[in-house]
Amino acid sequence: SLDLADGRTAISFGLGDPDIDVSALGVSGSGAPPSFTFTGIANSPFIAAPDGIDSVRPTLTTAGAGNTIDLPTTGTGTLTAGVGRVILANTGTGNGIAVNATAGSIFAIIGNDITTAGGQALNVSTTGGTADMLRAVVNNNRFERSTAGSTVSFNGQNIPVGQNSIAIRSFASNTITGNGTGGGLLFNNVRFDSDGAGGAVNATALTVGAPGTRVEGDGVTFLNPTGIFNAGTLDIANNGGTGLVVDTKGAGTTFTLNSTGGSVDTTDGTAMNLDPLTVGMTLGSVDVFGGSSAGIIFDVVAGSFTVTGATTITGTDGYGISSLAGNTGTFNFNTLAIDNTG
Repeated sequence: SLDLADGRTAISFGLGDPDIDVSALGVSGSGAPPSFTFTGIANSPFIAAPDGIDSVRPTLTTAGAGNTIDLPTTGTGTLTAGVGRVILANTGTGNGIAVNATAGSIFAIIGNDITTAGGQALNVSTTGGTADMLRAVVNNNRFERSTAGSTVSFNGQNIPVGQNSIAIRSFASNTITGNGTGGGLLFNNVRFDSDGAGGAVNATALTVGAPGTRVEGDGVTFLNPTGIFNAGTLDIANNGGTGLVVDTKGAGTTFTLNSTGGSVDTTDGTAMNLDPLTVGMTLGSVDVFGGSSAGIIFDVVAGSFTVTGATTITGTDGYGISSLAGNTGTFNFNTLAIDNTG
């Protein structure tokens, strides 16, 4: 395992890779103090690939019960660390990247490819949390797990007055690759806040599974979230669970979920269970095949929900679409086909 110390980053290069801006990973680019003068050396946060390296980036591989990279939990002041453009593989029971923070922390996970066997690709949690204690930037990564359970999880604590101990500062263009065994993405007691002042987190795109390579169980789950998450193009394909779950009633949190396109494709389960929140969601299609519950569940949902293409619900034991008391939003389905036993 690699124990990443406070203020350190892990990066990798292959021949021809562009420079890495380590300031995005929490490293200052200010260089030497004014009392030192170096001729021909510029202070810069950009790190270039060394000459003569291999054309393929190396893979950081571990086995056994340990995590491949442990983010720091001790240090001075606010802890910082980053992992950028690294290929990780954990063939044992450990996680790919993990941390259980007990102090103020800022971590950046950007541009990595992480695969695991027995553990999660990314496992972020807090203990004894205060509001926004752990702040995370997670962009442009691919995650995959080959055993059952969530592939990526954020587990914080809900703090009184609707705050959470984990703050997502950025979560853009991430992909969880399905394989029929590994699970999806879990946000538990997480605040979406891009700037510390309640700014929306803009994802651009979020992909969890695909129709030919589904995640097993739930696709994307939000439990007690706060803030605003603009998912962009949201694509979910799962089997044997709920594609998209939002549940704020446990802690009475306030949350808004938006999307501009994408699809939810669920077999043997429910495509969406939204309860309660505000939405500004547009999807291109929704498909449900089989399952013991309803195909889609809306419960105390405000805002606007639109499917611009086809919604097809087949073989569910419950209602095709269940709209429970308390919904105040508008729900628009372009082409709707329901063939079920509910």
